[in-house]
Amino acid sequence: MDYSSNAFDFYKPMDKPFPVVDGKHANACYLNALDQCWSLYRQKCDAVVSDFRNVLFYTPYCKLTRRAFARLVYLESRHEDGEWDGEWDGEWDLARDGRHANRTGGR
Repeated sequence: MDYSSNAFDFYKPMDKPFPVVDGKHANACYLNALDQCWSLYRQKCDAVVSDFRNVLFYTPYCKLTRRAFARLVYLESRHEDGEWDGEWDGEWDLARDGRHANRTGGR
């Protein structure tokens, strides 16, 4: 499955020497794409996460792939509870994730 959207989460303006990156927006775009692709795949193949022995992700950094897998498990649990009908439920908002919404930077 594939998915694309017009988002300026990472781009290189012609007049700048370095790319411009909006990290929070890039994370939201990544997870939105995951939601879309998983929804399309479920509709086409009627698969569940536990059907897979291995799952591969594009890995811009490790935490995002862990978050992406957790997102798949979360969507699966909503599907099993009858809360998710397999349709994408809108743009995933990082502010809903309380662990990261109030982070002010640094480690």
